[in-house]
Amino acid sequence: MYFQYKFSNLLGTVYRKGQLVFSRDGDSIFVPVGNKITCYDLRNGRSYTMPVEISSNFSAMAISPDGLLLLASSDAGNMYMISVLRRRIIYTKIFKKSCRAIEFSPDGKYFAIARGTKVYVYKCAGMQHRLFNPFDTERVCSAATSSVMCLAWSFDSRLLVFGSLDMVTRVFPVKNMQLAKQVAEMGNNTSSIIGVHFQPNTYHLYTVCQSGKIKYFECQLKPEELHERESYAMKLARKAEQVKKEQAVAGTEEEGTNDVKPMEVEESVKWLNYRLGHNYSAGTLMLLHKKNNNEASSDDEDDDDTKEVQHDKRVTIKRSCYHNESDVLVIACTNGNLALFDMKDGCSLLHRLRVSTRGISSVAINLTGDWVALGVPYLGQLVVWEMRSENYVLKQQGHSKNMSVVAYSPDGSCIATGGEDGKVKLWSTVSSFCYVTFTEHTAAITGLAFTQSGRAVLSSSLDGTVRAFDMMRYRNFKTLTSPQATQFTCLAVDTSGELVAAGGQDSHQIYVWSLKLGSLLEVLSGHTGPVRSICFSPAIGSSMLVSTAWDRTLKIWDNINTTQARESILLHADGISLCLRPDGEQVSVAAMDGNIYLFNCRTATEEGCIEGRRDLGLTREFDAELTADKTLETKYFEKLCYSSDGKQLLAGGKSKYVCVYSTAEMMLVKKYTITENRSLEGTRERFSVIAAKTGVRLSQVERRGAKTLGGDHSLRSFRRDIRVTDLAFAPTGRSFVVCCSEGMLIYSQDSDWLFDPLSLDIENTPSAVKRKLKQEEWGLALMMAIKLNIDSVKKEVLESIPMDALSVVVSGLPPRYVEGLLQFLAEGIESTQHVGVYARWARDTLFLHGTALKARAPQMITAINALYRALNMHHNNLNSLCASNEHTLRYLRRECAVRKHKTRMLQLKGDADKSDAENDQQTPEQMDQDSGSDDGEDMQSLVAFGDSDTDTELTELVK
Repeated sequence: MYFQYKFSNLLGTVYRKGQLVFSRDGDSIFVPVGNKITCYDLRNGRSYTMPVEISSNFSAMAISPDGLLLLASSDAGNMYMISVLRRRIIYTKIFKKSCRAIEFSPDGKYFAIARGTKVYVYKCAGMQHRLFNPFDTERVCSAATSSVMCLAWSFDSRLLVFGSLDMVTRVFPVKNMQLAKQVAEMGNNTSSIIGVHFQPNTYHLYTVCQSGKIKYFECQLKPEELHERESYAMKLARKAEQVKKEQAVAGTEEEGTNDVKPMEVEESVKWLNYRLGHNYSAGTLMLLHKKNNNEASSDDEDDDDTKEVQHDKRVTIKRSCYHNESDVLVIACTNGNLALFDMKDGCSLLHRLRVSTRGISSVAINLTGDWVALGVPYLGQLVVWEMRSENYVLKQQGHSKNMSVVAYSPDGSCIATGGEDGKVKLWSTVSSFCYVTFTEHTAAITGLAFTQSGRAVLSSSLDGTVRAFDMMRYRNFKTLTSPQATQFTCLAVDTSGELVAAGGQDSHQIYVWSLKLGSLLEVLSGHTGPVRSICFSPAIGSSMLVSTAWDRTLKIWDNINTTQARESILLHADGISLCLRPDGEQVSVAAMDGNIYLFNCRTATEEGCIEGRRDLGLTREFDAELTADKTLETKYFEKLCYSSDGKQLLAGGKSKYVCVYSTAEMMLVKKYTITENRSLEGTRERFSVIAAKTGVRLSQVERRGAKTLGGDHSLRSFRRDIRVTDLAFAPTGRSFVVCCSEGMLIYSQDSDWLFDPLSLDIENTPSAVKRKLKQEEWGLALMMAIKLNIDSVKKEVLESIPMDALSVVVSGLPPRYVEGLLQFLAEGIESTQHVGVYARWARDTLFLHGTALKARAPQMITAINALYRALNMHHNNLNSLCASNEHTLRYLRRECAVRKHKTRMLQLKGDADKSDAENDQQTPEQMDQDSGSDDGEDMQSLVAFGDSDTDTELTELVK
């Protein structure tokens, strides 16, 4: 089956809106990005996006104390329970109103939800408490008269405090306690409550008002004095037992004394009263913006916005967060200020930070209290600041407007994006972080391209410039312009990296520059409409250029020989986008009629036509007067991209689908749905007919709230539409990226994560591994051993698997276990005697998983280096041993030859004594002949026994 790609990660969009949540270990942070959730690993410098997608945007989140469950609420009011371990939604609860706050109790038995004017407390389902319905209601508090904004639990999970817009803070117990007043109310506030926090190990609490007032309330009730109310039957039994003991001691027990009247039962009532302890004013410190040494500003800020905020007197407190162990209160303001207060020292200011010119919508502190996470929705900015070093741990920002173009680097290590905000950003495909931002352009980016060497990236913009950025020094080293001011709509670079071409929107011409010289070489004229797309031939050494424009033509140019078009092909509609096959023999053109035309570049003949308008899907905008069929007539593909082998063609446009076509059969192979977010226009295939007949369009209704009252009254809200703006294939061919309204979606064949059922199996023990070995389930036994991470068990499994089944076991091993296997092989080879067996394991593992390991080289580099070091050590040891053995064998062979020679000489001497009498009888000529023949035989035997290096020495010894 073609294109077995799955959603892998989301880049480009760092933060939209919603609540930030740290993991329980404090090393990672969960960030809502539209209708998805991204996790940033701050320790390892990586990020991943959960394969969780809902039909609306996430707004509020909370994580359980054990770190296994994540509760997330959407704008539509639905509540989702997500397993952090499995990265899947395990339960969904539909509410009618959206939830503003979610909090888990410290003991993990309950979680509270603020929805409207009510606070709901539910029992929490987990490994210890298994419930069929995770949303089992424990208690509901409806004392508030306005919307509840914030929640907080006491340290013992017995009391819950919440603040609302009616300027009143309320505290109520979860269980039925011995309190005469079940709900304690604290007023005396001048604005809405945006933060409530309990002190550690007490019931004292802090409240933060929107105007900047911090109030400290002391509770007269101690934690040990708070007891659960007994039932009426339990009271009678306890009282009867007490009376019985007293009568037994006094010895006056009589009949009928056990009858106790209900009026005789007494109980000590403890009031849940609060009194105002301190009243601090933090608004003066927060609202005034004065530059000092402790403040820091964002690199992406605008000076005009800064001046506007300095004179704005309507700035208020937006969010607050409290850390129990360090007793530090963090307050964020709508003008981008952040303040840290030490509550132990009477609300003294520890630090004041200038993060952004826009309002901070979310604040979170990790478990250790070292890091503070901040989210700025307007700029799409996520900041993690370290308190001790007073420095940024993470500072990421996406495009403030829609992304328009995307391009892969030749080595696939980074992705370049350009947006309508005029910025060019470089994203690492390994860490998913943006590490460079170029801000030289002053208008929207329309084209991006890397040189073949990958040392430079070029961008075209509507500001009339083409800029080249150095990938080593990260600077703009070349700026290309046209003789007459024009807006560039597309960009292309040839395979040599020398020629750069850009299409003009106003002049209808194509400009060709020399990147090395920085001079304009040619101006190609021939189009009578705005040039929409150009592309150089991917063939090495070719100077062919293909272009299309809004004049219903496709032109093929030869930049070296002539400035006139070599071929001009007439299309049935205006051309929108084109792309060349990797071999440079075929070009595909997307036209406004919704079709994709395929032409041969050499003969300029049409090879096929793909009618793909119906594949874009029938959708209707909510406030549109046209039907779905009429809307479909206006749709067409806006971007095309060939696969690495040229057999498939990716196409996307103003639709939520990315279509994959086969260039050989001219038919649809697969469709990818890039999003299900119904807050975007163009994602609904069906909508309420009743709402349409009422004549009221909610998106057309003007909503002037707190956001627009202090700003421009002419601003109107609008719904963003879903649109695919660009497509790009990775050089390896194992992943492709889709640039759309949601961000930058990466689809890959190599998944960094795979759910493993063994991680949830509590029966994964060494005895179970041995049992699997006896049953000859080699693959499962190996995975269980790697999961257990016990060296003795892994050693037993590796040495028990037969060599005949080795390739089958390794090929079926999931990718997530390969790293653990390589690490164990690296450690085991150093100490084992079975070097050949471990070397065979290492060879088969690297050979069968080489492609996947290459894509994940940065993650696997540690294990591979350790394995290389171990193998290299054995190679050096064996090499030295073999060399020593070789010299020893040579010495033994020489000694053996010498000993044999001596023995032979002694034998010759004895034979000589015996034959003296015979020699006396022979003539001198016969004696010389016999001695010469004997010496020759001795020499031949010695030379044959010895090696070539000892021939000369043995010859001399014999002589």
